[in-house]
Amino acid sequence: MGSSSNLDLSTSSLLRARAECIVSRTLLYNRTLTRAPPLPIIRHALITASPAVKCISKKRSGKNFVRPAALTEKQRIRAGVHAVSAVR
Repeated sequence: MGSSSNLDLSTSSLLRARAECIVSRTLLYNRTLTRAPPLPIIRHALITASPAVKCISKKRSGKNFVRPAALTEKQRIRAGVHAVSAVR
């Protein structure tokens, strides 16, 4: 997954009106605090915060069974963006 697709995915999953402002401010803060390229840092944060599975509950014989189901890469990144943006 390329760097621009990570930014596009994170921008599209946030509110569109303020998304570009938030993403550019985050890139600027990361650049000024670390003095390193911000995209690898943000990519690592998103990958680290992204879950690999989700829990799906199914009812069988009157009982609820919870089983893991794999997420696609797009779903993982979206969940990671929400997890990172909820840290505030």
